[in-house]
Amino acid sequence: MDQSVTDVLDQRPACLDRVFINVPLTMLVEGYLDLFINNRLKPEIGIDGPALDRFDRRTFARVGRAFRRAGLPVTLHGPFADLVVGAQDSRILAATRHRLNRFAAQAPHLEPVGMVLHPAYDHKRYMFYRDHWLEATLESLRPVAETCQRIGAQLSLENTFEQTPDIFFEIMPHLPGVGFCLDPGHVAAFSDTPLDGWLSALGAQVTHLHLHDNDGAADNHLPLGQGTIDFAHLFRFLTSTKGPPAPPIVALEPHQEQDVPQMVAVLETMWPSAWR
Repeated sequence: MDQSVTDVLDQRPACLDRVFINVPLTMLVEGYLDLFINNRLKPEIGIDGPALDRFDRRTFARVGRAFRRAGLPVTLHGPFADLVVGAQDSRILAATRHRLNRFAAQAPHLEPVGMVLHPAYDHKRYMFYRDHWLEATLESLRPVAETCQRIGAQLSLENTFEQTPDIFFEIMPHLPGVGFCLDPGHVAAFSDTPLDGWLSALGAQVTHLHLHDNDGAADNHLPLGQGTIDFAHLFRFLTSTKGPPAPPIVALEPHQEQDVPQMVAVLETMWPSAWR
């Protein structure tokens, strides 16, 4: 493990006990499971297509048992690469639903407290068949929503390529118990609507929060403080009367292990006292 990561874990900032850290299931299985458990890190486990092909129920159950025995809750990030939840092409749609249904079947073995999915509505691609996209998307996402309801996990839909919050108002009311996963890094990199526009539209429905930074040019997943996102303003809003009624699940999304110390250190300086 990188020495800087070890140092921040030894110092144990208070926010570290409240946040989840994104890690692919494959990395957990191949060596990071002991690291997370020994250092009492709560994982947001990324489940991608290759992991769904490679690992069976026994692997999911083994990882789930290990975290439960350690008293560490987990959250899950569902598959998204190359998937089109509202595809017109029947074979692409069938492949997408196969992935999501497999995810819904394996997720309960991990007993997550929350799950995140990407609707990934792209106006430039789908605007000419928006109604079909919406109808197909609801059918694609419903099995995961129903699984979350059954096992008591919070399902949250994350913004990615959406230019405005509008499409979420058309999806969320039709799925049981669904909330919103706000990713301000995706807002900065992809959206025409500024962060305040997303907060005023959906801030009260934020049930999950993904944290990483960028300068607006690309989705770089930089450590907090290395880009231009105003996280202090974000936290002020989320803890105001306009924010959600309960603290959301908060997950850091580093793309490099050595970025964890700065992300945790910066987050600790801004962590709301109301969430401690």
